[in-house]
This record gives sequence, structure tokens and C-alpha cells, in this order.
Amino acid sequence: MRFPAQSSPPNPLRIGVEPRVELIAIIFKLAGSGEFNPTNLPQYSADIDQFFGPQRNHEAVTLARGLRDRYGVAQSRVMAIPIRLSDPPQLKERVPFDSVSGWPAPPAEIRRFVAAARRFAIEARASDFFASHRTLYDSVNGRIRPPLERAVDLAWFAPYFGIKSDQIFVVVPLLVASEGNYGPCMQPPNDRRECYSIVGNTRPDSTGYPLYDAGMAGLLVHEFGHGFVNPLGNAHRAEFERSAPRVRALVADAMTWQSYPWPSMVNESLDRATEARYIAAHGDTAQLRAFYRDQLRGSWFWTEELANLYTQYEADRRTYPTFASFMIPCPTAFPRCSAAMTRSGRRSCRSRSRAAQIPSTPASRKS
Repeated sequence: MRFPAQSSPPNPLRIGVEPRVELIAIIFKLAGSGEFNPTNLPQYSADIDQFFGPQRNHEAVTLARGLRDRYGVAQSRVMAIPIRLSDPPQLKERVPFDSVSGWPAPPAEIRRFVAAARRFAIEARASDFFASHRTLYDSVNGRIRPPLERAVDLAWFAPYFGIKSDQIFVVVPLLVASEGNYGPCMQPPNDRRECYSIVGNTRPDSTGYPLYDAGMAGLLVHEFGHGFVNPLGNAHRAEFERSAPRVRALVADAMTWQSYPWPSMVNESLDRATEARYIAAHGDTAQLRAFYRDQLRGSWFWTEELANLYTQYEADRRTYPTFASFMIPCPTAFPRCSAAMTRSGRRSCRSRSRAAQIPSTPASRKS
């Protein structure tokens, strides 16, 4: 079962609520994962508690709790599960979990959870719950599509990163929770790569339904960017580890408040710089200045320098045909971007007393 407002074939953007995403989020919500508790849709949350509450001791909930406590499966790692599955109740494995680089939990543990989630979907009559909320899903699909279509230049990403333009971009409104927006990508066998922007529910209007506007365009650029930069940051984790923990220590309070350990901070930094280059490429200097001011308020002091480093990549695509080639470690064994983070981080330490320490919208930066 799926309720997407499908786009026409030439459009690489697919938009719509997806029950597989809702189902996995509901299971982790029942397991006590705090990121799935805040909501702007209290009635929907109450419906979840009433309908699924009797299943709190289900094996799937117990296993979800174990994945979180033992392997750190939370936030974006939770959302990486449903996109690799088919719709409930089948939840067939579309992409083998053992094919995912850096997956936090053993594939056997994930598959055990998925098998239990199948039983949960059947025994809890999840399809009945989704069918009973069809009006809400249809309303969300109808509201989110107009402000997003033509708002984001999806064609910019693949050429910028030097990869094939064969992605499908998927926007999934997450109605279980308001916090957390996630940007995972995955590659199904013999099919196009899928890049997701899974966005938490927004404040409702007077009708009680979520309100979406053109301001979401920046969020989508950010989340889609994560699908391109995260694999690169993860691949160079060893090199970044030489400097990123020291950089994080300089802004530890802000990063902790925003729930960023140093590996996530690295990926977030790469993505924020990408977002800056997207804004620069589309000619909005006022927006770019505002973006950099927002980075300073959030203690991302190195974003502008990191983005400026990207201009070397843009200016010499013969040497660097892909962004992955630009990430090759320097002779000093530091990635180019890590060196920029170190320099800016040291300056930020000296300037923290003069800079506003107000983390910027942590709910939208959890990818």
C-alpha cells in the first residue's frame, strides 16, 4: 500500500506519504526512541498510541530497542531501513543490508528485526490504520507537492558531483514526528539510484492539516545533498578522524545540543558547504549571505571557508572530474576539507566569545 502523489515519468521527483516509513517509525516510537515523539499532529500521535499501544511488547518493538541501545540505530539510521524494503506487510528486502557500507548493526540483526516487523504489520493490522488515515495522507500529498515542484533544481546535483544523472528524488512526509529530516540514498539492483528527503510534520493550519510552503526548498537541497556527501565522508572517516574530533571539541556544546558526534558533524559540514555552492550557483547573493550568517549562529564557523574550498574543485574539473576525486587525501594524510575545518575551527575557538552560540534548527539537521 502506498499513497504517493505520483509525478509524470519525465519528472525525477516523487512525492508522497509512504506507509513503510510510517511503520518503521511507529515501531521505534513504541520502543522509546525519543526522536519520534515530538509532533505537530497530536491527534495522529494519539491515534498511533491508541491503535498500536497494545503492541508495545511485540518482538519487533523489543528488537528495535535493542538495535538502538546496542548499535546506535537512531534517527537517520532508522530511516535507512524502510527505504530498503518494499511496502508492508511484505517488507521485502529490495537492497541487501550487507551491501551497505558502514551499516551500524550486523545484517543478521537487521533481518531479524525486519522479519518481526512483518509480523507486527500483520498482527497489529497496520494496513487498517493506514487506510483509516487515507484522508490525512491525501491532504498532505496535495499540500506538499505545489510548493516543491520547480522549487529545487534537481538537475544540478549529479553534474556537480560528477556522477550519472540517473537518480530518482523522493520526498516523503513523515507524519509520525515533527523532529528530524533525513536524506538517505540507496541503489536498488538494476534500477535507478533513489535519493530521499524524509521530512518531519510541520505546524498545521486552521484546518488541522500540515502547512507546507516554498521555504521547504532549502531543506530539500540540504537533505538531497546528504545522499551525495555522506558516502564520501564515511569513506574518508579515518582521515577526518585526525582533525574532526579536535574541531568538535571547540564547539562541543553546540554540536551536542544538535546531536552531532564528530562523524555526523563531518558529513553535515560537507553538506552545508554543498548547500552554499548550490545557492551561489543559482545567483542569489543575498540568500548566500543570510545562509552564512545562519551558519555562524549555529556554530558552524567553517562553512564559508569549506565552501570556498569547493571552488577549487569547480575551477579544475579536469584534475577533479568527480567530487570523490577531490576527496582523495592530501600528501599530509588530511582530506582537503578536513584541513579547512581545522583552520576555521581554531579561529572559531578564539572568536566564540564574540559569536552567537545559537544552534540553527537542529530538527532539520539530523541526516
